[in-house]
Amino acid sequence: MKNFLMITGQIGIAILLLIGCNTSQIDEAVDQNDNPEVADLVNNEDLKEAESSEGSLEVSEEAAAGIAQIEGVEDAWVVVSNHKAFVAIDLENRNTEEVPEEVKSNVTSEIKSSGLEGIDHVYISSDPDFRDRLSQFGERVRDGESAEGLAEEFKGTVERMFPDVTFTN
Repeated sequence: MKNFLMITGQIGIAILLLIGCNTSQIDEAVDQNDNPEVADLVNNEDLKEAESSEGSLEVSEEAAAGIAQIEGVEDAWVVVSNHKAFVAIDLENRNTEEVPEEVKSNVTSEIKSSGLEGIDHVYISSDPDFRDRLSQFGERVRDGESAEGLAEEFKGTVERMFPDVTFTN
């Protein structure tokens, strides 16, 4: 019986030492960022922030005002979501829905210089339905409606207009 207690005690101490060393290694890996997979599992605060930002919508009236000053553009609406800027414009020449390349280039430059950070892609359309929808989203966000609540509806609208858009950054 004495031998059994001694062996059980030694095994228990060995297990505790192994657990303690393993926890120390995980903490060290997180601190040194040696193993990002372990860091993501242990420190998931960054992951939570990234997930919550995917559903956010931001209306940029400042960028829209700058775009409205571009030659050939009468008015503009800008909504930002998931590192992407979605721009709806009224063209001065309403006989076409096709946005001229020069206008696209100038709109993209304006977005990049407007102070919006982290924009990876700019999507531009002069489609009347898209303009109406984007302006409605802007109004609803300004009126205090939850951006998170609008996110799914917004994604559907954008994906119909721009089928190549993905919201999985």
